[in-house]
Amino acid sequence: MSEILTLSIVGGAIYDTLKFGLSTSLDIVKVALKDTLLSDEEKRLISLDLDNASEKNKFSKEKLVNYFENEAVEAKTIMTNYQNVSIFNNTTNVINLGKDNNSIIKNQKKILTNFIINDIFIGREREINEIHQRLNDKESLLLINGIGGVGKTTLAAEYGKRYLSFYNKIAFVEYSNSIEESFLNAFFGLEEANLNRSDEKFNKLLLELSIIPKMNLLVIDNLLDSFELSKIKNKLNNFHIIITSRKVLNIKTVLNICNLSLNHARELFNVYYSTKEDIDNILEYLDYHTTFIELTAKTLNKSNLLTIKILEEKFKSGELPNIKYKKNNKYFNDYLKELFNLDTLSDGEKLTLRKISLFPSIEISFEKLKEFLCIEDDEKFDEELICLADAGWISENSGSYKLHQIIREYLHKNERISFSESSDIVEFFNSATYINPTENPLDKFELLIFNEEILKVLDENHPSLASNYNNISMIYKDLGDL
Repeated sequence: MSEILTLSIVGGAIYDTLKFGLSTSLDIVKVALKDTLLSDEEKRLISLDLDNASEKNKFSKEKLVNYFENEAVEAKTIMTNYQNVSIFNNTTNVINLGKDNNSIIKNQKKILTNFIINDIFIGREREINEIHQRLNDKESLLLINGIGGVGKTTLAAEYGKRYLSFYNKIAFVEYSNSIEESFLNAFFGLEEANLNRSDEKFNKLLLELSIIPKMNLLVIDNLLDSFELSKIKNKLNNFHIIITSRKVLNIKTVLNICNLSLNHARELFNVYYSTKEDIDNILEYLDYHTTFIELTAKTLNKSNLLTIKILEEKFKSGELPNIKYKKNNKYFNDYLKELFNLDTLSDGEKLTLRKISLFPSIEISFEKLKEFLCIEDDEKFDEELICLADAGWISENSGSYKLHQIIREYLHKNERISFSESSDIVEFFNSATYINPTENPLDKFELLIFNEEILKVLDENHPSLASNYNNISMIYKDLGDL
């Protein structure tokens, strides 16, 4: 397909699609223009032109092309917005600002950098609408926040795709090391970005961006530091800026995105592995996490041995990190390492994470956590939890905290807690689950799930653990006698 979309190409593509016998004009237009970045609304408007075309115009390709070039009112209006602009989703343009005779504002491409195009986008319709509403409600800067792999980047890219015609120019910057390096990589390419005097080049780039006319869109993906944002803030007032990050940054307008709903999780799973089997247990185990639903379904699709039932058994036995994705011979644990990097955490934060990983992946109140972990310094512990929540390692909800099941599995594989690090916790639950003759075993029942998970994680031969096993048995025995 030609790089520039024209009315003649629109008419020709629609004529070629007519032979498929699709039932509605909208279906015909969607198929004909599926490889473009036209929004669903724009395709709907073009379908109205097709409805208005006479059967005579549809009789030959030449006549239909002529109709779209001269009579199709909606298509002509839409194409005016895209004059001399590439809007095909197989186009990734990186302009070269290293040449003195080139500049951003002279560049006729609508998309100024490489830009991610989503082939599959499920759910998040409310979030798409909310982003647009917030950005146009006197807020030009928005943070999309969520844990790694939940779909932040995909959401930001989908917004850019759908509202392509709303903006004059669009750019996508993947953050790495520093904002200067990231911008230069995105707009120049790696070789130009590493030239001497990169600070001057960065300032020149910002100046060029700041004088692009009309309203534009900039996505900065995976930003990790609020300070970095200060280097461009108030310098690009002609841009709506979307930041994605797993960290809580100093940005006023925040859109928190969580995992998928059950129905959308099912839909995503079936895109990559179509099945009529019950997959709800698998989805629940994956906590409806976008990336791992996709990887799990793709793994099933590629494997001759794995089944839904076998996969469930592997999940129950904690084998998620050891499952291999055959397409590139990588294990799930390799993906976990890419998503969850512990290097940015202090030793104290790492230890707190490892201790919390002893417990099931459920919400636990601050007071309960403090009690279970035998915390003496309340303020320090509170600060650690806030830092871990801000960095996306744990989630916080009304004073309760939860360690995501997938992160828990990752910690068990790569940062497994030792008995020496958890001996005080083991002793607490040994004491807390001991039943005196006068006590009601029901009062101890809520502690069973924690004590059982501790024993599963530690799995060591130690006298203290034997006492915990015995306490669990006695509680179940007494409950059976009630």
